[in-house]
Formats: sequence, structure tokens, C-alpha cells
Amino acid sequence: ILCYGQTGSGKTHTIFGDAVSGAGSKLDPRSPDAGVVLRAIDELITGSAVLERKFGITTRLTLQYVTLYQERLTDLLSGAPCRLRDGGAHRGSEQFFLSGAESIAFTSVDEAAKALSSGEQHKVYAATKMNARSSRAHTILIITIEQTNERTQSTARSCIHIADLAGSEQVKKSGVVGNRFREAVGINSSLLALKMVITALQQQQSHVPF
Repeated sequence: ILCYGQTGSGKTHTIFGDAVSGAGSKLDPRSPDAGVVLRAIDELITGSAVLERKFGITTRLTLQYVTLYQERLTDLLSGAPCRLRDGGAHRGSEQFFLSGAESIAFTSVDEAAKALSSGEQHKVYAATKMNARSSRAHTILIITIEQTNERTQSTARSCIHIADLAGSEQVKKSGVVGNRFREAVGINSSLLALKMVITALQQQQSHVPF
């Protein structure tokens, strides 16, 4: 899930709602201000309980929370740098993985919300003329679902990637200068590159500029 658009258009609020406001475990995932992330986590936890009760399938949920700022990946849970690694074709669907990013297991919405809230201290924000609190980096939340069928001892693993992309902006309107101007140019360039990839996929072009 990619949240894409102009700065100040409500991307972060749509994705995270009040989960990043410091409210922590006081949040209701079914409230209008819960955001996509908390709603998804609540559905995963509820669905996992149903699967275990009806079919004997146990589920382990973990999350990783990283930010991409000026081509540098940082683990929002620890504040440490991390890297995207290519593990080779033998890893199959897990060919690419995050090296150095902490992975936290959670069993409740409260635990996940606290992790999201703690990650706020490592994010990069700035005020512009278009947005009082502009995200200057792309934020990616990865939720991993590992399911085990206790009857057959078979396992399945899948991931949900939710990205809160930094907002595109017209520098004449945002009024940014210096480092903020360079940030804006980098953000706009990265969003253009992503747009080219998505367009090529949609049009089934022979070459996709990943």
C-alpha cells in the first residue's frame, strides 16, 4: 500500500491516524482517526484468533519500521542505520531483505501502537509554507505474518508493506531554501522515479525502470 500525493494532503494521517501522536495504548482501532495501519493490525489480530479457534492455525505477527531519508535507510525502532540486501535468487520471495532492522513481535494493537509512537523520535519533519509538519522522508512499515497449521505442521509466510511517502511539492509554494530545498528536489525526483515504474507496470511495457 503506497500513500502518494502533495505535501499537506493528509497522507500521514490517512496511514497512521493518531497512532503517531503519542497516545500509545489509549487508541481505538475502530475510531474514525485510527488510520490504515491500526485498522489493518486490528483485523490481522482478530482474524488470527478466528483461524486458531476454528482451524488450529497459529499466527505470529512481527513488524519492522524504517525510514528512507536522502537515500539512507534508518530503523525507526532503534535509530540505527540499516540496509536493503539482495540475498540471491535462492531466497525466492524473500530475495530482498532489511539487514540491521529490528523486528518486534506483537500480539495486541496496544503493543503495535507503542512501537509506532516510539519511532516518531527518529523521523524527519520540517515546517514549510504548505505544511506545518511536513514529512521529509519516506516511511515504510512491514508487517510479517507467519502461520503454522498445527495439524499438518505446514507453514506459510507473507508480508504487508505500507509506505507513507514524503509529499511532492512546488518549491515556489513551499518556500523552502538551503537544505530543505535540496530535500524537496530529492523527494520530487524519487516520486517521479516511482511513478515511471508504476506506469510501466500498468502499461505492461517490456522494460520496467526499477
